[in-house]
Amino acid sequence: MGILSVGILHGANDLLIINRFTSATAKHSFVYYFILYIGVVFLVALMFYMVPAFGLGFFILFSGYHFGEQHWENKALASSNPMLLTMYGLVVFFLLFTLNYKAVYPVIEAISGYTLSYDYFFWPLVVMSLTVLIWMLSTKQRIYLFQELLLFSVLALLFYSGELLLSFGYYFVFWHSIPSLRSQVKYLYNTQQSSGFKTYFKKGLPYWILALAGLIFFFTFTNLNADYILPLFFIFLGAITFPHAVVMGLMFKDKRSSSTQE
Repeated sequence: MGILSVGILHGANDLLIINRFTSATAKHSFVYYFILYIGVVFLVALMFYMVPAFGLGFFILFSGYHFGEQHWENKALASSNPMLLTMYGLVVFFLLFTLNYKAVYPVIEAISGYTLSYDYFFWPLVVMSLTVLIWMLSTKQRIYLFQELLLFSVLALLFYSGELLLSFGYYFVFWHSIPSLRSQVKYLYNTQQSSGFKTYFKKGLPYWILALAGLIFFFTFTNLNADYILPLFFIFLGAITFPHAVVMGLMFKDKRSSSTQE
């Protein structure tokens, strides 16, 4: 429920954000960006259909950067290496994959057609975790070290004790979507008061309803094997994540540019 509500809602105002940093207020500009945005969603969905293994890998890699960028956005990391931000997000993914391996490998097999052993997740997790740790220790980000260790300890406990979708939902809703909502409201309305969130919700409600209705329609009128419902759900998230992540990256860039000018 959290993924379908807050999770989808946090990407519902992407077009409004585009208008904000491009100053595109004309009606034809809005229609143009709407068509382009929906087109990208269908293009990514087509990529999952045509080359599913590549689509899945691309989704994980791109989402890793998006999660890392969002997490560190409020910690003055304007000059951070994109590779390190990606690696940070991938640590979250691979921690989830490792601690939920028995549930993960059937999903990956259903999407990509490949069966990956436990080592494909465990050893990359070790290498990337050590890399991120060394990065933090060797820079001013060491002040966040205890906070990050505590965070990953909590995530590890949640991932280990919860089922796959529940574990992903905890992270996606509470550690990603809610902070993202706060960043977007601050960017759009220069406030984090309740009035800003109410306006954000009203503006995003039509797109949230459209996305949810499309998902419900598809699952209702498509004869699917029960084992494929969860893989298809992650494909749906992958299709809507890519254009959203691009928009968020441009928003963060605009925020840093504005801060520099001030």
